[in-house]
Amino acid sequence: MNTVIIVDDNPGHRLQAKVIFNQYAVLGAASLPEAQALIYQQLRADVPHPAQHVAIIVDQHIPPGWEGWALCAVLDAEMEQGIIRPAVLIGLSADMTPDRQDKSLLAGCLECWEKPLVPAHQERLNTLLSQDLQQRWSRFSRREERTLLRSVARQALGLTATMMQGIHGMERSQQALTADDVRTLLGVISSSLHLNDEDRCHGQELLNSISRSQDSLGPG
Repeated sequence: MNTVIIVDDNPGHRLQAKVIFNQYAVLGAASLPEAQALIYQQLRADVPHPAQHVAIIVDQHIPPGWEGWALCAVLDAEMEQGIIRPAVLIGLSADMTPDRQDKSLLAGCLECWEKPLVPAHQERLNTLLSQDLQQRWSRFSRREERTLLRSVARQALGLTATMMQGIHGMERSQQALTADDVRTLLGVISSSLHLNDEDRCHGQELLNSISRSQDSLGPG
């Protein structure tokens, strides 16, 4: 049976996906760690899985403050490298701005959808799941931009993992990590994103806090 993974922190939207895509097995994730665990469980290239095809629908806001296109960029790169099996990636947002749409398509999404999900989306998904997913990388033209976007996303993902590991040393909870924090940190580690002096200073302070937390935790 085909599988749909919906990454959305709103339980109502996850339930809506189960209703709309009732001919598929629908699995939900409410946060970045949940999404990663579920996706890698379903798509590990070295483990046979009964699902014939998998679609991943990613909301553009993923706690603790990630933009959905960044997760898609990391997943798309690992699919192309054969680390995980190919899957259909779809961006989802109640506010699919031109910038979000462009980044989502650059990150490997085949389409970008506006909320709410409606029955017509099931018809579109049927079409997308019938495509040869291996062909999408050879047809892609904006290679340099995509490479940069993937690099930024990988760094942000690693930084997020580090922040979660050092969360007690920073005396912050995952829920307290705001979207602005993550975007600021992303700007500090990537010269491709512009920050004003105040935001860059704040981002550097966060990085220093993370570093001190990791030092206090010690190796392992």
